[in-house]
Amino acid sequence: MNINNKHEDLESDNILLIRILGLKPLETTDLDLINELSERKLRKLYWYAKINKISFTYLKALEKAGVLKEIPELEKELEIQERIYEKHLRSIEIIRDILTDLGIDHVFIKTIYDFPILPSDIDVLIYGKTLENIALDLIKRGLRVFDKGPHFISIYNTVVDSSTPRPKMSYDVDIYDEISLGYFKYIDKSLCSSDRYKHPRGVEVLSAECELLIHINHSLFEHLFTLSHLYIL
Repeated sequence: MNINNKHEDLESDNILLIRILGLKPLETTDLDLINELSERKLRKLYWYAKINKISFTYLKALEKAGVLKEIPELEKELEIQERIYEKHLRSIEIIRDILTDLGIDHVFIKTIYDFPILPSDIDVLIYGKTLENIALDLIKRGLRVFDKGPHFISIYNTVVDSSTPRPKMSYDVDIYDEISLGYFKYIDKSLCSSDRYKHPRGVEVLSAECELLIHINHSLFEHLFTLSHLYIL
């Protein structure tokens, strides 16, 4: 295998994905360009979209262009991801209501955006309460803690999906008491404590400036920058 050619191929297809989606996916999607591409090319681009964490976004673009019905397995995949996305949005509402009912000051981060994207999970930053106490409260509400670290707990949202154990899904939740990776706190959360606003979906999220700061730092420390980061930024 020629590694240099493989790298150039990956780079050119990533650029093609950006050309297709534009700067605002679905608003600026190039429908004519999508219709010019072969079925083989559209399938290949789905693979690149998947490793760049924008497979849902890409499939919605193909749907808008009217070509998805010609590729049955991708059409089926979109149906699956649509159901997951619905559970994701419902899960955000459930966690919001539970934390609000418990009187826990919180804000959603790296979770919900104004274009169709399925993140790895729902991230919530809390203030003023320990993770241990929150874990006990959530267990009492029927949720299940399945992992924990120095600054986070991971929760199966068994309200939207009662099956456990299972792979971590977009509608499962990570609750953080610091903006961190493992033991390393990379941003002082007090800097973001008042810089937030109400998202149209009815949850508090960080301001665009804070989201930008978190995404840049997070991707650098993970040594990973994908097209999903590009669109979020």
